[in-house]
Amino acid sequence: MKTAEAIREMIFFFGNDKKRIAHALKVYAYALTIGELENQDGKPPEALVYAAILHDIGIKIAEEKYGSCSFKQQETEGPPEAEKILSRLGIERAVIDRVVFLIAHHHSPATSEDTDFRILLEADYLVNLEEGNIPLSQRDGILDNHFRTASGKNILASIFR
Repeated sequence: MKTAEAIREMIFFFGNDKKRIAHALKVYAYALTIGELENQDGKPPEALVYAAILHDIGIKIAEEKYGSCSFKQQETEGPPEAEKILSRLGIERAVIDRVVFLIAHHHSPATSEDTDFRILLEADYLVNLEEGNIPLSQRDGILDNHFRTASGKNILASIFR
């Protein structure tokens, strides 16, 4: 895996936007943790790792294009940029395709029950709760409606009691 290279590319892409870089790194850390805990071989899927790093890459493009960054705009603008980055890194096509799918739907919880999708969603919810992007009053609803993995549920319950 070319994790460090993907992180470097994400950092260069966001430039001095420390908030976006920190958000991506936190989502990556949670996704890696939940992914390792949920997979019997101890390794998260490669596509999950890259998707966690690049999941919000569309924000910058949406802000430049539209002056805002709605969830839909992020899901639309992120996949082409992630595909460019991963192609430059020489990532295999099947992995890129899965990353593109994950990024294109990461704000649409009803899209999939696949474990990698759920883990990315859970990791992003954890960080958004911590950063105040989602009110803590929504914690129970998020837990009941969106969290599927035992590890994600335990982390959420532990951090946000």
